[in-house]
Amino acid sequence: MAKKFCSSSNMKWDFEICQLYEQPSHTAMSCPWMYSKCMIRGCIGLHMLFSCDSNISKGKKYLKCQFPDCDGFIWLEDTMKGKSSTTIICHLCGDDDHLGKDCPWEGYPCRRPGWLGWRHISTSHTEQKPWKKYLVCDKCRSFEWLCDAIAKHEGTTK
Repeated sequence: MAKKFCSSSNMKWDFEICQLYEQPSHTAMSCPWMYSKCMIRGCIGLHMLFSCDSNISKGKKYLKCQFPDCDGFIWLEDTMKGKSSTTIICHLCGDDDHLGKDCPWEGYPCRRPGWLGWRHISTSHTEQKPWKKYLVCDKCRSFEWLCDAIAKHEGTTK
């Protein structure tokens, strides 16, 4: 649990608060909106937090895609209420039924017998497979394309 300390005295409070969005129940490190994927189909951008400076909505926070040419935009309060003109998308795997903090593929146990590592999602930056997601074990460094792992999983659960 994050602790907030008051610099002018030795008072402290025990509660979690997001340092970016000033919302209770989580810290910036586990914030579900931090680095959330842009909702515009085909865009590979991430959301950035802004505060409105127009007179009508002065100080109101919103999420906007990092790319200036993209129209990805949503009011932060609408996102927190679950309202959206678009769907929530996991910034790790790209699925639209959960946020990154709840991604079932992140931290998945290693598939190699005898290894006690955990697989994490990474993104390819090669020319042959740009932006393609893959799983890699933190211990044995075994590799599998995320789409192949999902297809295998769906084949065993049907």
